Amino acid sequence: VIWGLYYAFWLLLERVLRLDQTAAHQSRWIHAFRVVLTLHIVMLGWIVFRISDLETLRQILNSIMRFDWRSPNLHAGTLAAIGLAYAYHLTPLSWKRRARLRFIRLSPWQQALLCIMAVLLFMRMTVDTVTPFIYFQF
Repeated sequence: VIWGLYYAFWLLLERVLRLDQTAAHQSRWIHAFRVVLTLHIVMLGWIVFRISDLETLRQILNSIMRFDWRSPNLHAGTLAAIGLAYAYHLTPLSWKRRARLRFIRLSPWQQALLCIMAVLLFMRMTVDTVTPFIYFQF
């Protein structure tokens, strides 16, 4: 219920302020700011969705406000992967095309080695415990 009310609040705010109609007439910087703001609003909403009680939400929000982001499965490898994902997302398409052509030009052994390294990186980011599928809780 809280999760639904949270998103209803943000949707109503968007409609009341007519933000959906002003999107086409804004600068690139304002658009980028709105995208980042929306991302953080949605991520905060997922925290609200996953909590079991309001005390847990309070603890999480206090931790975020103190910039205390320690987590059992957040380590240097995960942070590096997140950083690489952001870098890849922000990389111009022309650079991605060049990288793809360079990968194609590599020998099959070099391609295999890069793929194995990627798999090992993904395996390193796994957690030891199994998290049940969230919708099974309902």
